[in-house]
Amino acid sequence: MKEYFPFLIILFSFFFSDQMITKHHDFSFIASEIQLANSNVMCVVDAGLDRTLCENQIAYLGAIASGGDGNYSYNWSTLGAGQNHSVIVGNVDITYTVTVSDGLGCTATDEVLITYEVDDVPIINCPNNINQNNDVGLCSANITLPATTSSVDCAPLQLTGTNGIGLNYYGTYNGHYYYITDVNMNPSEIAGATTEMEAFAAVQATAAQFGGYIATIDDAAENTFLTNAGYYYGDLFIGLTDEQVETLFGWVGTCCGGGGSGYTNWNAGEPNSFGNEDYVALQISNGGGWYDVDLSQLNEAIIELPNIPNPTVVCNEVTGVFPVGTTTVTCTATDANGHTSTCSYDVNINDNEAPSVTCNALTFTTFGNESTINITASDINNNSTDNCTIQTMNVSPNSFDCNDAGVNVVTLTVTDESGNTATCNTTVTIPNVLYDMKK
Repeated sequence: MKEYFPFLIILFSFFFSDQMITKHHDFSFIASEIQLANSNVMCVVDAGLDRTLCENQIAYLGAIASGGDGNYSYNWSTLGAGQNHSVIVGNVDITYTVTVSDGLGCTATDEVLITYEVDDVPIINCPNNINQNNDVGLCSANITLPATTSSVDCAPLQLTGTNGIGLNYYGTYNGHYYYITDVNMNPSEIAGATTEMEAFAAVQATAAQFGGYIATIDDAAENTFLTNAGYYYGDLFIGLTDEQVETLFGWVGTCCGGGGSGYTNWNAGEPNSFGNEDYVALQISNGGGWYDVDLSQLNEAIIELPNIPNPTVVCNEVTGVFPVGTTTVTCTATDANGHTSTCSYDVNINDNEAPSVTCNALTFTTFGNESTINITASDINNNSTDNCTIQTMNVSPNSFDCNDAGVNVVTLTVTDESGNTATCNTTVTIPNVLYDMKK
């Protein structure tokens, strides 16, 4: 044993020292694990829902992380560092990947797919050609033009209310279109508003101008969709309020707990009406839970439009008097993104009214120095008229000799420029003598 003792001592020393070194590193690792455990261990990141947007619209990208130590850094593929980015949608589908890391080395990734749609020109629908007869006695007709309609596939990128509040398009859910105000819903940022009620009313008035309202949330899926918008913007106001009756929350346009589907997503302990908090926001850091708050909190509002505004249609002709003939009506539709489309149709006014013809009788007492008597239409015309324009007048027969002595019936035929004709009959009396008798 003695001869092996030095070897054993050396072996033990080596083993012990190695283990001490190993234990030292293991202890650091264990400490990190404990710290991660106290921070929910696994960090995760959510890049939001996949979306479909039109060319030239803006994709507002945002991510939110949880778990880890809370000291997050974000990095997006092709976009670089930062939690939030906005990009103009091109003509190709793009998947964006966000990577989050914390101070303890925990990393996580998520993806969001932005699918593009072609931003087509407006769809415009002109009426069919109009064919109508003239109004009686007139060379025209009074026409009420049917409406020319137009629609778009892509939501306007931006809308601006008459009160100056702007709306930025975010996305579409369940056939509705969602916009975010370009100002915080706060009296200090809204022209003409001095109170919170006036600020809320001004935002609602902007929404109503475009047929919408401050967002009403009907189910969990819609709540998730709008929470995703908050990944970029932060907490957002929705259209729930108890400003009319305290503690009785109702959706905008209703009172006292009314409106909506009955869905709620209150945070624990909310609503608490602390300090007369009459408005409701989505808390993005808490998965879109709701809390009541006053408008001193600087957040934008979500606007919901059941339909997007139709393009503006302008035609070169309007309801009114159209002359006989063909008038071409050309209409141009212009959408909020500046794209235009045109269509045209004809208004055909037909003159189906015959001239009004009257005649004079003629009596000749001599042939003069001629062997025949010739007459023209103007000789027997007695102020014949037409609602438009007389084109021709003819009389038949128009030439007489001694064989026609006596009373002869002649016909005056009047034709207008549309080809309508009318006639009248009169008499031409021819004398019995061929030449004047000189005395």
